[in-house]
Amino acid sequence: MEKGFNLVDKATAMENIKKDEIRKIAEGDKKAAAKIGLRAGAEAVVVGTATIGDVESIRGVLYGSKATVSIQPLKVDNASLYALSTQSKSAADGIADVAQRKAVEVTSRSAASDIFWKIVKKRNAEKMSGSEIEVVLSGVSFSKLKKVIKSFRGVLGVTEVIQRSFYAPMAVLTVTTLEDTMQLAENLDRKKIAGFTLEILSVSSGKMNVKVR
Repeated sequence: MEKGFNLVDKATAMENIKKDEIRKIAEGDKKAAAKIGLRAGAEAVVVGTATIGDVESIRGVLYGSKATVSIQPLKVDNASLYALSTQSKSAADGIADVAQRKAVEVTSRSAASDIFWKIVKKRNAEKMSGSEIEVVLSGVSFSKLKKVIKSFRGVLGVTEVIQRSFYAPMAVLTVTTLEDTMQLAENLDRKKIAGFTLEILSVSSGKMNVKVR
């Protein structure tokens, strides 16, 4: 899309949803929703609620109804709240049921537009300051780890590398980068490093597994 979002189509999403997960999501389980988004390859998953007010007669000719819609995009890697929009709108029609449906439609469009620009604003802010990606290394010794960290610091877009833990042959780094996880993986794959190679084992939103050879 123009703003840089990757959308997962409905068919792909439905393939990754189990019946018990649908129930959990309906009950407000944010972790279940994030898990589905992660399996589908999304960066965020959007959950929400809609409530419809009672129908009121307007001069005996029209019916009016008010709806409230709340939309919450969640990061799939940790189910944390990415943004929030709650909107309330009213609509009227000559048929009571149609008035309620129109109220939901109008409110949903308003909330969707609001949350879209909130996400764009937050993504732009993240690009300016950089986002943190957890990199899990395997097959690394302590001496080689220092060289790996140095090589990461020379990768395009990387602004900071912090060693979080080391327990041979595993290590965990936090990499701050101006790129997303997939772009970081591509930059690493293209980088030529003397003495060893980095094999990208898996990539997901905010996390990467790398084998040092």
